[in-house]
This record gives sequence, C-alpha cells and structure tokens, in this order.
Amino acid sequence: MRGTISAQQIAIYLALRAAHRRWLTAREITELTGDVDGRTVRLYLKRWRELGLVEWLEESFPGHLYRLRRSPDPAAMEFAEKLQRLAGARASDRVREEAR
Repeated sequence: MRGTISAQQIAIYLALRAAHRRWLTAREITELTGDVDGRTVRLYLKRWRELGLVEWLEESFPGHLYRLRRSPDPAAMEFAEKLQRLAGARASDRVREEAR
C-alpha cells in the first residue's frame, strides 16, 4: 500500500468496523460513508481484499459482500492500526475545532 491514507479510506474502514463483522455490499458501505463515491469504495475494497484486510463472498446476490477479516494478515493488521490511529486523530481534531 502507498504511504498516504486518504479521508475516504478512513471513512470506508470506519463503516466496515461499525458493521461489527456483518456482511455488506459495496453500495451499503458507500451509503454508510456518506460522501465517498461508489467507484472509490469498490477500488479500496479490491485493494484491501488483495492486502488481506477484507474478506468477501464472490458468489452473492445482488453484489459481492464484504467485511473486515477477523484475523488479518500481518501487513493488513499494520495498515488497519494506522487507519485506526488516523481516525482517532481526525476525531480529536474535530473536537478541538468545535471547542473553539
């Protein structure tokens, strides 16, 4: 994975975490993120599946179903920890902004 993590990646990751291991379609994840385009969601889901962060059911209707893996690969775990740290930092920044 590249070094930088976008706000869209954080939103997608948080949507998957909020699902509590429930299977979701890319469309449902897109709706949960609020402002991330569906193509962007599908792109990151594909990359994260290849990384070992996300698992999927290929033969499902109406589309593939995704969720975070219970036991991600080591590289995926490191990436997930980075996403989690950045999500926490963004939340802290938002709280500070609102307090002003």
